[in-house]
Amino acid sequence: MIQANVLVVDDEAINLEIVQGYLSSEAGFQVLAAEGGEQAWQLLQDASNRVDVILLDRMMPGLDGLALLKRIKSNARLSGIPVIMQTAAISPSQIREGLEAGAYYYLTKPYRPDDLLAIVHAALSDSAARDELKRQLDQHLDSLRLLNRAEFRIRTLTEAAQLAALVAQTCPCPDKVVMGLSELLINGIEHGNLGISYAEKTRLKREERWLEEIQHRLALPEHRHKVVQLDFQRFDDEIVDASSKWILAAPAIPMAAALHLPGC
Repeated sequence: MIQANVLVVDDEAINLEIVQGYLSSEAGFQVLAAEGGEQAWQLLQDASNRVDVILLDRMMPGLDGLALLKRIKSNARLSGIPVIMQTAAISPSQIREGLEAGAYYYLTKPYRPDDLLAIVHAALSDSAARDELKRQLDQHLDSLRLLNRAEFRIRTLTEAAQLAALVAQTCPCPDKVVMGLSELLINGIEHGNLGISYAEKTRLKREERWLEEIQHRLALPEHRHKVVQLDFQRFDDEIVDASSKWILAAPAIPMAAALHLPGC
């Protein structure tokens, strides 16, 4: 059973009550409530208040949801908390603005309780995966920074996480690199090899069937020999240069994408 503290931020008391009711029905969830952006920020400033995921209304007086989101993402201690934005506004530009500011997901009102719970669970699951990647980073030896050239091939999400943790350790700031590299490798598996579109992934995440579908497709005969190849090379005048290739079997390379890993 997942144990999680969920912070709900909304200036409308009736909305707070409704959402608290949805979340409180889920075993293991503890709900914290804030009646506006400033109150939420004060709560988050207190390190004794552990918050695992935030459900944030966008349209609020004073410190609105977008401004609070930007504060959260610019704070080193809080930036890793997934933030789910909710609003009645359905403008594509507003949704894009929220996602670009760091929102994990954008829920448009009204929504079903099951949709909310599915997204919250997905956010918690992804956050836990990120924390596990960081834990793996800490276990690697500093000697990995001596790595100059390597070629890796992976098939599964587990291998993607392990490889991301390994390669990131060769960089000066591995914690800034590991998530981007992990997302690139996962993208190679799910989109490049298995043909899962962004729309399909969104639906599968909402239905909590994404991992199940990945495992199903990996087992299909047409996908069993597909791998993601990552070629790593360090240069004297650059931090890292890496490229990833989604390949069926060498030398056939149907698609490729370059990644330049940033320094600190």
